[in-house]
Amino acid sequence: MKKTIALIFLILINLSLFAGDYFDVSLGFGHYTDFKKANSLSLAYSSTIGLTDRLELILTGVSEVTPEPFSNNELQIGLDFALMGQRSTATEVAGSSINTLIGGGLIISQAKGSFLPSGVFLNITPITIGTPIHGRRERAFEIGCAYDWFENKFKFTFSFIKLDFYVRGSWRDYK
Repeated sequence: MKKTIALIFLILINLSLFAGDYFDVSLGFGHYTDFKKANSLSLAYSSTIGLTDRLELILTGVSEVTPEPFSNNELQIGLDFALMGQRSTATEVAGSSINTLIGGGLIISQAKGSFLPSGVFLNITPITIGTPIHGRRERAFEIGCAYDWFENKFKFTFSFIKLDFYVRGSWRDYK
């Protein structure tokens, strides 16, 4: 179990090696709630890579914190699109500091000791404050819907806040 979590962290941290000069990269963490599991609390840790001025690749690991730490883990791979303007201009000029993201992708869950594709998800983040050039972004009130292939059920998710810290593409890169 610990090896799996360590592998997810290494993948998320090393994504910056694949980013070109135009792209920005962030590392983030935050709250995550799956309404199917009413008595549990989960932690989301993520990495985003800017692909265009409005599109970003997002990799999110989700691990249960309570009642059994790291007993249920999943990886979400998806794309987010900025609805209210450029999230980044790839220059020292900031994009839209207040934005809305809509996204979707694939869920890979831990089952019987290995990770298997287990469903798809759609989500909307109505409020994002910050841009890559600022070096930090807050994503608030993310609401999601996912379909679980194994259980043949829909599940709803919510995240109160997620914080992104940019390791590439921030004001520090344009000094």
